Amino acid sequence: MKKLIKNILPALLVAVIAIEHGFAAEPPAPFDRSKDLLLLQHDMGNDPDDLCAIVVQACMLMHTDYDDVDFYAVVGTRNLYSGHFGWIEECRPLVAQLFGAKGSLWTDAETESQWAASLDIVKGKAKTALLSGGRVWVVEAGTSDFTRDWVNRLKSDTEVNNSLLNTHVVVVQHGRTNENNTDPADLTFVKNNTDYYKIGEGKLDFDRSDTPKYLSRSTSYRLVATAASNPNFYARDAFQALETALTTATGNPTLDPGGVDFTDSVEMWWILDMGDPAGSVDNVWNNYIVNESVAVVSHIDNEDASVVYSGNWRRQDNADDYSGSMDYSGDAGDFVEATFDGNYVQVGVRMGGSGGIVDVYIDGNLVVDDVDTYSSEKVHQAVIAEAYLSSGSHTVRLEATGQKNTASNRSYAMFDFFYVESGESDVAKGYAWDDGDELITLKQMTSSVSDGVITLALDAANNDPFIVLEEANVDSSNSQIELRVRNGTSGTSWRLYYAPVGGSFQGNYQDFAVTANSDWQTITLDLEGAPGYAGTISKLRLDPQGFAGGTIEIDYIEMKAP
Repeated sequence: MKKLIKNILPALLVAVIAIEHGFAAEPPAPFDRSKDLLLLQHDMGNDPDDLCAIVVQACMLMHTDYDDVDFYAVVGTRNLYSGHFGWIEECRPLVAQLFGAKGSLWTDAETESQWAASLDIVKGKAKTALLSGGRVWVVEAGTSDFTRDWVNRLKSDTEVNNSLLNTHVVVVQHGRTNENNTDPADLTFVKNNTDYYKIGEGKLDFDRSDTPKYLSRSTSYRLVATAASNPNFYARDAFQALETALTTATGNPTLDPGGVDFTDSVEMWWILDMGDPAGSVDNVWNNYIVNESVAVVSHIDNEDASVVYSGNWRRQDNADDYSGSMDYSGDAGDFVEATFDGNYVQVGVRMGGSGGIVDVYIDGNLVVDDVDTYSSEKVHQAVIAEAYLSSGSHTVRLEATGQKNTASNRSYAMFDFFYVESGESDVAKGYAWDDGDELITLKQMTSSVSDGVITLALDAANNDPFIVLEEANVDSSNSQIELRVRNGTSGTSWRLYYAPVGGSFQGNYQDFAVTANSDWQTITLDLEGAPGYAGTISKLRLDPQGFAGGTIEIDYIEMKAP
């Protein structure tokens, strides 16, 4: 007997260590959509990652892959005595947009009375599932105090066999911090009275965890989700509502600069056995946030086998880089490049005190030069350049110049990733103003933005007003320019200038007519074969002519293939 005990203890120890470090067992049974219940419990504490997570969860559950899953959401499940519900005010309108009026698919447990009412609702739904032979699966996106209370109510219900709780109430937790913030007695109760699992936190790749990595500082994801061209209207509207919530809900180092953090969703991935279709941020976006025929997104990180390095490049690990590391070189002419199929690319780097001056090439052409990557503080996953291209094979290159500004202590190019999109969308570059009046330069006019429309105010006394649309970087095969405008002036003649990379606006323009004092009108210009419209077009300029005062409103300007 002593020998048997001696042999079995190491195995038990390994099992305990594995679970504690996020390598949990498989789910105890497949999720049965005919009788199981999925509970989404979000504490809405100090970290606004709950807001991003519940938006992603909603997009998945509304998809045809999972629209037959019986679910219910509870927000505000933070311990009543912790004294602070960080983002509950931002949460309520967001969740109402996702799931409709409160009560049907969600409830709010913020106050003591709401907590009690929510316990009654959840206890009733859980009881129904259990008595029908189903399981109750808990996505514990926060502390477990709320779970303790409704499980305790079930234990007191004479119609519920208490032994069912240990086998058919499955509580799945991903966050060690959530466990630490749970009242110790409550956590012990939950572990002793349910089938409790601690899985990976969703912050590491699969080679270091049993769950996907569900965070990225790349700004591309939210941009493509909120874009007017996203045909997944539910996801588009949901992420636009998230943007509104995040204007005040701050404090997350990934969300604040425009990235995504839905690590609170790995429990749902594990419970529903979502597998590879939701096995990364890229896959979640392709399958549940955007339509694949419009934009397939992928990252080519610094460790990808397709990346080609030339020169003296070295690697440095940091968990905040896209794949947990970046490669750097400060020697002039050293470059890193990758060939891809797509029509859009971004270049992502680490910026910091050793950042130098870098250049970016597309298909051998210098498209962005002398980019200063110095920063007094480290900035991970910083996008320094983007390009809109014709669909097909392209090569993108980041090259060190060996130069730096005087504040930097090195001249390093610090490569993190290339972000790529491919698809059938005919829009190569779109200017819209959902996020303000960025990417423009004005002369002799002022601007304001409301509801995605930019309004330009002109004074008749000014003889040369114009707006420059920066950072086009579009291949000239996209020769059709479409504008949706409302002209509130008496002028009827406008001029569109275009500048190729390395060139200027001089001599490169097309005149066109607009209706004066009009309602909305859509104008299409064909620039194929126009003088100077060749190579890569770096920017546009729109000039209203005729010394006319008033206002001009622009809904969008798109550059696309004819």
